[in-house]
Amino acid sequence: MKSSSSSLENFTVWNSLITKGDLSLIQTMIEKGDLSYRDSLGQFELSPLHLAVWHNQPEICKFLISGKISPNIDEPFSGKTPLHIAAYFGHLEVAKTLTTLGAKLDGRKSVDILGCHPLHYAALGEQEKMIFFFLGLCHLTGPLGSQTKFSGKTVSCIGNILDILIKKRNLALCDLISAAEGISIVETDPRRESALYVGYYNENPWTPFHSAAVLGERKIVEMLLRRFPHAYCLSKEFAHLFDYSPGEVALIEGHVEIAHLLGETRTVTSYRKTFNHLSTIQNATSYSKDLLKAIEEKDFTLLDKLIAKHGKEILYQGNFYEPLDNAGISPSFYCNSNNLNAFSVVARLFCIPFAQWLKEKNIEIAPQEFLERDQKETVFFNWSMLDIHPYATQFFEKTTEEINSLSS
Repeated sequence: MKSSSSSLENFTVWNSLITKGDLSLIQTMIEKGDLSYRDSLGQFELSPLHLAVWHNQPEICKFLISGKISPNIDEPFSGKTPLHIAAYFGHLEVAKTLTTLGAKLDGRKSVDILGCHPLHYAALGEQEKMIFFFLGLCHLTGPLGSQTKFSGKTVSCIGNILDILIKKRNLALCDLISAAEGISIVETDPRRESALYVGYYNENPWTPFHSAAVLGERKIVEMLLRRFPHAYCLSKEFAHLFDYSPGEVALIEGHVEIAHLLGETRTVTSYRKTFNHLSTIQNATSYSKDLLKAIEEKDFTLLDKLIAKHGKEILYQGNFYEPLDNAGISPSFYCNSNNLNAFSVVARLFCIPFAQWLKEKNIEIAPQEFLERDQKETVFFNWSMLDIHPYATQFFEKTTEEINSLSS
């Protein structure tokens, strides 16, 4: 939503006063009615408290909360609270102020639209001190023995904190978090009703081993194997509980050496012959087979030609499906009942370079696409698109650009 001229003026005034830390003038202008605690600022309708956190002003945060702005107020686009902002930028004093004054660590107000706690954004911002601040809070025990319901292993739509740090390719922090959190950070229960249950409430067939393998991050894979050689996702005994093993996703992306490290003995060619390819629906558009081929083979020259001729709208059309096996059921435990579009194909074929192609072509994906993935696709798709994600990295980048433009 674009700001009106009056709201833009308010945004400019708030931003100037908060940047200067001019608390007395803020108070005066609120008392005169020139500014309001209820002002919505910028394209994402931030509260003044969000802006004070953005600029790392703890005293102004205290004043605004005393003026009845809830420390848990969320902006309407992605549902981020001020604590999410503090976490991403590593504003530790502000985070301590917010938690002291009632910012929630649990419950609906503690997560945004992606199911991310502030801890996830501390990882996205690669903020080591902030990560350990939250990890310390989640291990605290309350007066009745209660503990927070989030931890380092908590999975959001963009994975857990180790998945996020792997996507950032931050080996040092990955190693540090792995040592601090132990094996729970890489374990998952992909089928809660199965014989495998390790108590982590994570019904997700994707683990940090998969994240490192699909990216081709050998050093991170070696670190994970050194720390967690007996992880369930590496065991043949439990292989049937995962859609794909870490070794298999490495093969899909052509990372042969990493696949071998993970115990996979097949070649890329032999595995791809057995890999479940998607198909076009009966009444698919004429260019659908070429679009499927372009994604399968990572042929971005062909993809460029298709977009130039037919427009980016072809990425949204549901022209694909997942073939049934001999028993007449989908080979995926979770299957989208609707026809699949190109984004589903990208997710199901683990096409890592697709996000970079989108970024180079300046193609923005409609935000709802990130929320409409089924459970087989959700974590990989949102995680693989982190650098261009409208509810994650782009939220911070676009707001920073908007704030910078106010003083230009």
